[in-house]
Amino acid sequence: MNRGESLVKDLKIMLNNSRYSDIKIKCSDSGKDNNEILYGCRMILAARCEFFEKMFFTGMRETHEPEISLPEISTAAMKVVLEFLYTGNVENNKLTATNAIDVFYAANYLLLPVLEEVTVSFIEGKIFSENDNISIVRLFSAMITKADAQKLDKGQFLYKLLCKKMKRIPLFTFAFNEMSIDMLKVLLSQTLDQDEYFATSEYGIFRYVVLWGANKVSPQTLFAYSKVLPIADSVDKFCDEFIQKNEELIEESNFSNYRHQLLKQIDQLLPLIDLQLINVKIIGLIIDPLRLFSLKCVNEAYRLHAISKHPTKTTRGAFVNKQITWNKLQCGPHMIVHQHDETVVESFTRGRSQMAIAKQAFKGKDIFQWDIVIEQNSQHVAIGVISSTEIEQSEPEFSKSLIWQPDCWCISSDGSYYSKLYHIVQIKQEYELAAFKEGDTVTSHLDMSERTLSFSINGIKMKTVFRDLADKVYPAVSLSSFGMLRIKN
Repeated sequence: MNRGESLVKDLKIMLNNSRYSDIKIKCSDSGKDNNEILYGCRMILAARCEFFEKMFFTGMRETHEPEISLPEISTAAMKVVLEFLYTGNVENNKLTATNAIDVFYAANYLLLPVLEEVTVSFIEGKIFSENDNISIVRLFSAMITKADAQKLDKGQFLYKLLCKKMKRIPLFTFAFNEMSIDMLKVLLSQTLDQDEYFATSEYGIFRYVVLWGANKVSPQTLFAYSKVLPIADSVDKFCDEFIQKNEELIEESNFSNYRHQLLKQIDQLLPLIDLQLINVKIIGLIIDPLRLFSLKCVNEAYRLHAISKHPTKTTRGAFVNKQITWNKLQCGPHMIVHQHDETVVESFTRGRSQMAIAKQAFKGKDIFQWDIVIEQNSQHVAIGVISSTEIEQSEPEFSKSLIWQPDCWCISSDGSYYSKLYHIVQIKQEYELAAFKEGDTVTSHLDMSERTLSFSINGIKMKTVFRDLADKVYPAVSLSSFGMLRIKN
């Protein structure tokens, strides 16, 4: 291509080219292990960037010196900045998870809001959309390090954006060595007593923090605490044999030998755990015997549980509380929605299961939660959601169970998950989960931003199995002989 045909391509020839430059640029990592010098043209830099305009044309010493120093910016980030200043663009492969945070802060420091927007768009459009958790945690780590090192404003948009994304990813997605204490402190403090939803249950947070700290102490400490901190939250379903075994393990392992070293690692994190959000049986059978919290703290948790009215919340953050009622026109032929209380649906005949659907649909990016109480148990109960496509564009078979619908996601009273006519998994991993009983409360946790659905039974959170929901869903249930369910609005 001949010169003069494209201004951008001609400027690219000048980019970081000593022949067309009149200054050298040294960055934060120049010197020791990096002898790379960058080159620039005063006129171009000043015309494109107010920071350089003031540096070169207001009588500062850099006006006449052949070399400038930018100790706040790395060489890799400055290369991206120069490309942006010379061409107005950044090539796709130049921004990566490794340098994106440095580029963002370089743009912030040099007063380049457009480049800040380009960086944020890359993170949202490339990394977030691909759910690249490894890159997300690297970005978060780099953000925390950069913010602390340079005492930058943590209220910036990208900081909040990364915090929000990290909250939506279960903690155990990340290896212990991927999370620093500063990252955990920011993550937990950002969600404690806040409205933002956190993807990990409070017991899950406690378990991660303890095992994270134990991993830093020694492999022996990690092994010891792993044996007494079960994966499942469902302590009220644990057999007596497990409870006795857990007590024996704590005595035999002599945890007093490990406790002092462990507390050194996690003492700053324990105040960021809300015991009120942990099932009282878990506190009594698992957490209290480990003696990691003070007696005063544990007693306060017991007191708060005692005065609460059967709390079901096990996860920090707020949910959108939407009033839900059953649709009288969309339920099985042998089911009725109570005339004076549309939150109650009842099956009044023997035979196979039938389905009922709520009037209200869920869509958008919010977090939703609702409770369904089993007022009268039946042989088969299924609770979950069904795709709006199935409701609005086809004729669902209300005379069939929810588990036999083509586009459903649900938990069944036989201890199984079902999705799109497939039996996903039975909830029998480490401990037996009993079938639904009369009086049980089944809570649905629906995250429309991440398209995930999980459940709690009497406040005990199950793991998230469904991650492929439709963009619009309706609450749905199915019942067999003489069962009755009530939505607890």
